[in-house]
Amino acid sequence: MSRPSPPLWRGNWNAASAEPSMTSTDVLLGLGDDIRFSVATAAHQTLRRRTEYRWPQQDRLGARPARQFMGPGTETITLDGVIHPLDLRLYPAGDGWDQVPRLRAVAAAGAPLLMTSGLGEVLGWWVITDIEETQAVGWRGMARTIEFRLELAHYGSEGPAAP
Repeated sequence: MSRPSPPLWRGNWNAASAEPSMTSTDVLLGLGDDIRFSVATAAHQTLRRRTEYRWPQQDRLGARPARQFMGPGTETITLDGVIHPLDLRLYPAGDGWDQVPRLRAVAAAGAPLLMTSGLGEVLGWWVITDIEETQAVGWRGMARTIEFRLELAHYGSEGPAAP
């Protein structure tokens, strides 16, 4: 069995189970050039993907309404995650508090972002539509944990227009 080598692969190979194993530097999901969800940054706990399909109703005289397929509709992804900013094993430079503000800065730039899985699968172009943050406050008002929710909407299969 050969070892996989997708573009974002940074893990170790476990010959006993013939499966890749995760390390703290592994990228779970990439979004644009600046966002990498990993154990060492903002790791998402769940990824929820929703795809709608358009079937508008057509009223008919003397019969029940019929439906006509118009194609795919809106597609969204919700990422829920937790950051532990006081854990110096994960954030030796003490930059755990920077993670959500970084997400907000990327969202405020207003540009579509190319999403790739940690295994290198290209998931298309997405935009950040909503960021929610909840902090559990600890010693001297510092956040012990930061829970975040990131809402993304599919931009379109063609991607952004070239400048």
